[in-house]
Amino acid sequence: MIIAPLRLSFVGGGSDVPYFYKRHGGEVVSTSIDKYVKVKITDSDEQKNILFDELLKHLNSDPIKIHSISDIPHGTGLGSSSSFLTACSFLLNTKFGTNLSKSQIAEQAFEIEHKILGSCIGKQDHYASAIGGLNHFVFHKNDKVTINKINIDMEFLRYLENRIIFISLGKTRKANKILLSQKKNITHNEKKQNQMKNLTDLCSPLIKSLSESNINEFGNIIDKGWELKKTFSNLISNSDIDQLYDSLKLLGAYGGKILGAGGTGFLMMVCPKSIQKKILNDFPKLSLLKIKFDNLGVRNI
Repeated sequence: MIIAPLRLSFVGGGSDVPYFYKRHGGEVVSTSIDKYVKVKITDSDEQKNILFDELLKHLNSDPIKIHSISDIPHGTGLGSSSSFLTACSFLLNTKFGTNLSKSQIAEQAFEIEHKILGSCIGKQDHYASAIGGLNHFVFHKNDKVTINKINIDMEFLRYLENRIIFISLGKTRKANKILLSQKKNITHNEKKQNQMKNLTDLCSPLIKSLSESNINEFGNIIDKGWELKKTFSNLISNSDIDQLYDSLKLLGAYGGKILGAGGTGFLMMVCPKSIQKKILNDFPKLSLLKIKFDNLGVRNI
């Protein structure tokens, strides 16, 4: 069975789409997490999947049946469709013995989802799932991607994991509608292009906060990134999300953001353990999810 981790993007998301990075360059800091899409070849009649079918065509392969399952529902902002394609690409290239690198696996998965299917998606999800771990991805104007592994103190890494919570907003959404709105707003608006550059400028101070084991500053930078992200489309947040976010900040959370394109899915918050208990007490109907970081990326188990 092949497993591909989902991802948690901290800052820079949105700068990894071709229409932006080919003009301005892009940067993202993200990590893969211990929630997975799992894929295996099967003899049973499974429901057809357009992503997998396009990958088979791309590889000039005869039909193959697969079974897949995800730890987290699709459409919640964790890059599950990209992880699915990354897992499928790894599966088929392992089967056919093509010996692609993990970066090549990521590019192949991205090509199917973006170029062939026309999805308005960036590259970060495929790279995060394929490579694994905590990374600073740099997306160059010439389509090249630089992968900088972020090495931090292991004790602080575990400390950070314990201070990140995912709050389910109870719904799923199709990301492409939000991403198309964002593209329309950014492409011909210099102010919003500069705001996206400001978002990528947060990558360096975020990495610095990690190297200095500064959880307060880390959370503050996530908060700044969320405020910038909301300016790109009115579909990214809404009054209910804003009210919940403000309430959690008042309780003592350092910062947070809606994961993925936005709109719904998971609200990620960075907060002390004592504040997590307050959140559970003050908002008993909220569903909280704890995660750990994955350091291995897509793999065969």
